[in-house]
Amino acid sequence: SISTYIDPISSYRLGNKDGDEVYEIVTDQLVIGVAHVHTLAHLQTVYRLEQGKYQEVEIRLQVN
Repeated sequence: SISTYIDPISSYRLGNKDGDEVYEIVTDQLVIGVAHVHTLAHLQTVYRLEQGKYQEVEIRLQVN
């Protein structure tokens, strides 16, 4: 069996996809197999300012 691991956040970016002047934070984490050279996917989490706090609003898995 091959195990998979999710690394800590490796990058982030700010975005404003709906143009409402409230920026979302999009983080990226690597999903890896045996070693870091075996990147299987990217796990992206979107945070949005809601009720005065940044809340997780979307999780995406982009398979390589």
